[in-house]
Amino acid sequence: MGKAAHVLEKELEKWAEAVRDYEILHQAMPYDKVIAKSLSQAQVALKQSRGGVVLNMESGDKFVKIIYV
Repeated sequence: MGKAAHVLEKELEKWAEAVRDYEILHQAMPYDKVIAKSLSQAQVALKQSRGGVVLNMESGDKFVKIIYV
């Protein structure tokens, strides 16, 4: 595995772990807007790290909905 591939793998691991952590926090505190926003940002970063494209991101008062392609 080359250096660039290793860096990308570590980045994916970091974002996947962040998403898992924020999902647990969001389940425990579903109305916390800061946690919901952080979860959304981590999900977007993970998707983009995997080469995905985020088409639309809508936010409401109590939740964030992300639409992926």
